[in-house]
Amino acid sequence: MNGIRASLETVEDGVARMILYKDDDRVRSFLWDPDDLPESGRSGDQFEVKFEDGGDIESEVVAVSYSEEMTEQRNDELRIPTVETLVRFGASESKIREFLENSGTSDEEIEEIIDEYVHGDGGTDE
Repeated sequence: MNGIRASLETVEDGVARMILYKDDDRVRSFLWDPDDLPESGRSGDQFEVKFEDGGDIESEVVAVSYSEEMTEQRNDELRIPTVETLVRFGASESKIREFLENSGTSDEEIEEIIDEYVHGDGGTDE
C-alpha cells in the first residue's frame, strides 16, 4: 500500500498499539486510546492519520480515522497469498472457506475466490 497510514495491532489492558507505516515500510509504533477507535475495531484495521500542527511522519499523531477502503485493500493484499498457500498445501475447500469467512470476506467474494483458486487455475498462466 502506498501512503502514510496506521494499522491497529492489538488492544490490551485498555491501550491500543498502532503501527505507523509509510508505503509498506514500518516507521514506528505508538499507543492510542481504544475509545477513539471503532467499537468493532480488529487487528489489521487501517487508519488515516493526522499529525501535530500538520507535521510529517516524525511528528506526533493527533488523530486517526478508520478507513474502510484502506482496510479492504490491505485485507485483499494479505488474503490472496494466504489462499494460494492453502491451496498449494492441499487444504480442503471447507478449510479455505472457513479462513475466508473468518477474515471478513463477503459471501459473494468467497464464491469468486473458491471458483478461481480451488476449482480454477488460481490466476496462474499454467
